[in-house]
Amino acid sequence: FPVGEGIATLTIARFCDIIIISCLFLSLVVVIKDLPAMISNTFSAVAALLALIIIFLALLAYKGQRIVSLASWTAVKLKIENLRLIRFLLRKASETVDALVIIQSKRVLFLCLLLSACIWTFVYLSGYVIINQMGMSISFGQALIGMTFVLIIGILPIWSLAGFGAVEGAWAAAFMLLGISKEVAISTGFGYHILILVYSIILGILG
Repeated sequence: FPVGEGIATLTIARFCDIIIISCLFLSLVVVIKDLPAMISNTFSAVAALLALIIIFLALLAYKGQRIVSLASWTAVKLKIENLRLIRFLLRKASETVDALVIIQSKRVLFLCLLLSACIWTFVYLSGYVIINQMGMSISFGQALIGMTFVLIIGILPIWSLAGFGAVEGAWAAAFMLLGISKEVAISTGFGYHILILVYSIILGILG
């Protein structure tokens, strides 16, 4: 399986995921009125970050060849175009951009967004059920806001081994801002993460 196609597939998936999660996050922040001041105050910064990520991925999908050409031109100007690593990166970038052409089809883009929306709807609903079963006293809207912070961390390339640390940290920070005690936020974060890992491992074995 070519590396370029694999990167392109992951990019398309992340592109659709970020669009769906961003739309949901922005809608929740606008609709829910009882959010803590700190979350409301950071709304603009988070919205700007999500918008920049979407713009970057859109440029990569629709103007990717120009970006690769600019990178090649820069490498020539810096006289590093003959380095093995640079040649490898430019070659894989070109393969990725060629594979990304598929997302320019409106039908493909619509189906990808629809599938992403269905997946994230299930993730949110199952997450809320888990939160309730763990005894966390929080409204449905606030639970979605908290989980969105965790999911945003999850789709960014800052992951650790099996996600340990990143998930718990984002979970605890988000739900502590929503008024949950530190102890409950940390313990439920570990519980949620372990359940998701077990579920993923079981599916992987069955697959």
